[in-house]
Amino acid sequence: MTEWAVGVSIGERIQAARKARGFRTTRELADRMTGSTVTEAVLENIESGRKVNLEVSQVLSIAMALQVPPVFLLAPVGTPDSPLDLPNLSDAFKEMTAVQFDSWLAGIPHGSYRSEASSELHARVELDSLRQMDRLRLEIARIRNAIEVPEVLKEIEDSNSWQALQSRLEAAEKELALSRAYLQSAGWRGL
Repeated sequence: MTEWAVGVSIGERIQAARKARGFRTTRELADRMTGSTVTEAVLENIESGRKVNLEVSQVLSIAMALQVPPVFLLAPVGTPDSPLDLPNLSDAFKEMTAVQFDSWLAGIPHGSYRSEASSELHARVELDSLRQMDRLRLEIARIRNAIEVPEVLKEIEDSNSWQALQSRLEAAEKELALSRAYLQSAGWRGL
């Protein structure tokens, strides 16, 4: 387990992650976030606990600069059953644990967070379908690239691998079409 993932506040987790990632000072980390509103002073205020209301863009910029998923900074995921420690959240988060927050934030349809609202359940399934479409697009591109490379093509032409590759390409294209059709029926456009 990464020690900084258990800090008791977002400021402590950011400070510990900064040090673990080799940034000795807040200046070094701030310099890594060009184009962001996160300055050395902002980081110092966050780490000390003086600034508790962070903008989404600030959290995302810090997480990207530290090369960690944002949830590692937002919740004490190193202790999954711990309650959330973010200030100013609505009462809906009151009983949510760190791992449930991660599941909710990531939109994992069968994660540890369970919504009772059907609209949220539908949104999670749609998000999962979007993720599946992205995975399928990447897989289709990878297979097509493999087929088009002359060295690979020569190796697989005389084997069962060619047939397996063609079959997987067709299956992935069918899955992609089904996902697209499902999302379009749910009102998604531009897919």
